[in-house]
Amino acid sequence: MKRTTFTDWANQAVPARVFFNAIEDDWICEINPYGDAWHEFGWGLSVKDALSHAQAAWNQFDQNR
Repeated sequence: MKRTTFTDWANQAVPARVFFNAIEDDWICEINPYGDAWHEFGWGLSVKDALSHAQAAWNQFDQNR
């Protein structure tokens, strides 16, 4: 499991962790934007893809709530 962060649309650091999903043969990215729980927000064929997808999904969610 790789722990990292990404910067969202509001220039805030969002904690993230990425791990390989052997069942689906892809990478999953979970985020913990409020420091209370991890939420699956992205996936992809590489760590970079999973992080990018999670960042885009989080930005869309956060801007529309």
